[in-house]
Parts: sequence; structure tokens; C-alpha cells
Amino acid sequence: MNSDKIIRWGVIGTGKIARQFAQELVGAKQGELNGVASRSSSNAKAFAAEFPNCKAYDTNESICRSPDIDVVYVATPTQCHREHCEFALNNGKHVLCEKPFTRNSNELQQIIKLAAEQNRFCMEAMWMRFNPVIQKAKKWIDEDPIGDPVSINIQVGYQKPESENCHPNEGRGAMLAFGCYGLSLALMLLGKPKSAQSSVVRNQHGSDQTVCCVLDYENSLVSLTASTASELSNEVRINGTTGSILIQSPFIDATSIYCTNIPRQRSLLQKIGNRIAGPHVPRMDECQSGIGFQNEAIEVMRCLQTNQTESEMMPLSDSLEVHRLIEQILAK
Repeated sequence: MNSDKIIRWGVIGTGKIARQFAQELVGAKQGELNGVASRSSSNAKAFAAEFPNCKAYDTNESICRSPDIDVVYVATPTQCHREHCEFALNNGKHVLCEKPFTRNSNELQQIIKLAAEQNRFCMEAMWMRFNPVIQKAKKWIDEDPIGDPVSINIQVGYQKPESENCHPNEGRGAMLAFGCYGLSLALMLLGKPKSAQSSVVRNQHGSDQTVCCVLDYENSLVSLTASTASELSNEVRINGTTGSILIQSPFIDATSIYCTNIPRQRSLLQKIGNRIAGPHVPRMDECQSGIGFQNEAIEVMRCLQTNQTESEMMPLSDSLEVHRLIEQILAK
């Protein structure tokens, strides 16, 4: 694809996430929003009216068949992702699919296989990874200002109404809804863990409601709590041998990060003095909310303009590993 060509986007779904993505896409010079489709034609028309030159399509199938669309952003309920991704790929469209990618690893493996067969770009819209604060955390860990990571504590949870308690096959349990963020972050920062252990509280339908798990990285541990029963701290704390990093709430759309570096102490007196004086905070960074949406769109367009079918920043292997970890965790 020509690197100067404008990338023409179509959106399937008209919910909050779809609208936020579309709003951020407007600020990306390389692309334009050309169309939207929904199960409800009235919703599609109302959505399209908010954006210049955006056409409302009557069906999800029609937007995937349109010659005016290069890439489709799938922002429908999780149980629909496989169907919509496959229809887009089979009609020659590139795909960006909202997290969680699918309900399980088998569905995702089929999408990955189809994308390869069709030679089309495919990526999970894990927009958290494209947030500058999250990327700063990765950079600081690699640069070693906190020494070797010892433990990472991740909490991600938002209370959902009792009426939204779902059946497991709907793909809206705590791990798929929220825990996938924590697992994707752990893979981004530390790679694939050696093992995972967990405890799970389920609702009356058998769907996971609160989950606590520990990922073993041999020399460090990641503890993750995900919940749809309660609002958690939604922070990330990374502890190292010589300091710590705090990503403040909500880390999935982070706007601030702090790095505290504590020099190695040589005596008890120095340690006491440091505690009295308080920790030294040499680094702090901030960014605006929602920037991850725009950055993930820019990454998709960069890959398309350079003829790549996969992003190094959000590889399909990481998406697949997240699903496999979720299945391992929920099997406990």
C-alpha cells in the first residue's frame, strides 16, 4: 500500500468505545472515517451524523463489502467478534478488533489463520498498550532505574449491575472484561510467565466475577485481581530492587506515572535517614486521556502503509497467549 495513501476506516458497532475511537481517529492525519454499521440502522445513522463524510451502512455485511473501506474496526459485543472479523477478512478488509479479541483461544486461532490466508492485517485493539504512560513504564523497566523487577501488583475492576451477570459463553466475565488488560500488560513488561495459579469466585451462572491470580516469572511475581463485583484501585505498582513505579488509576487509560528510585543503602543509619527524609521521586510523566485510541489507529495505518500484516507493538501471539492464560486461570 502506498505510504501516502489515506487509510479509509469502517466501524462496526456504535457503542461508547466505538464513538471514542472514532473521535480520536479524526485527529490522525493518515486516516478518515468513511463508514459505520450497526444492528440498528437508526443507531448507525445517528453515529454517522456526528462525523463528516461518514456513511451509515444498512448491515454489517454491507460495510465489509464496500470498496470504499480499507480496514474495519470491530467494536461489537465479544460474542460477535469472531463472526464480524471473519466476514471482514473474507471480504478483503484489514481488521482491528476491540478487546477481548474473542471468547476463547480456539476462536482467535481461526481468525489468525484466516488473516494469514487472506494476507490481511489483523490486530487486537488493546489500546492500553499504545498509551504513552504504559510505554514509559516499559521503557523505565528496560532502562533499569528501579533495578530488577521483583513484583508487580495489578488491580482492575469496575462494579457491574447484578442484571448484567452473564453466562460464561457471552464472554463478559471479569477476566475477559478487565483481567485481559492486566495479562496483556504483564506480557508487555515481562514476557510469558512460567506458570499461573488462581482463585475464582463465580456468579450464579458460573461466570467469573472476581479472580485473583499469580504469574510466576522465576525471579519476580505478578499478582492480578480482576472483578466485576467491586471497583478496585485500578492501579499498577511495580517494585524493583532499587525503586518502584506507580501507574495511577485508571491504568488502562493512564494519565500519570511516577518512578521512585531509592539508592542502595550501606548502613542501617542511612536507611533510617532515607525513611525520615522520604523517598526521592526523580521522574514523573503525564499524558492526556484517551490518547491510546489514536495511537493504536496510527500504528494500524503505519503497518498498512508499510505492507505489514501484524504489529510488533501488539503481536497476535500476545493476544493468543492472553486467551490461553485466561483459560488456564479459569480452569482452577
